[in-house]
Amino acid sequence: MIKAEIPFLSVAELSELIRKKEVSPVEATEAYLDRIDALDFKFNAYLTVCRKQALEAARQAEQAIARRNYIGPMHGIPVAVKDQLWSKGIRTTVGRRYKLSRQLRNRHPSRHVYHHSGRSA
Repeated sequence: MIKAEIPFLSVAELSELIRKKEVSPVEATEAYLDRIDALDFKFNAYLTVCRKQALEAARQAEQAIARRNYIGPMHGIPVAVKDQLWSKGIRTTVGRRYKLSRQLRNRHPSRHVYHHSGRSA
């Protein structure tokens, strides 16, 4: 399969190709990262691209699949996480301005919820 075509596959199609080892998780991840690189300057859709983490997760999935440890249809599928979800160590702005994002950077969501609900964590 031509790598540039991978981002246009459905998740079901890509999942089946990964399961059959016709496309590797690393190839799929690289295809999506290449597409982000080619287009994000126009759309500014990604606040933070975790390139190293994505490729490392893809390598781990590829190794597991090679060892016959395929765990299901989402195994090896690259995903993007909306900035609305808190991720420790990754800039999270929840769609707000920079000042707020600095405050939220390493906050643990459950502690934040408990704090604002009047309970203690």
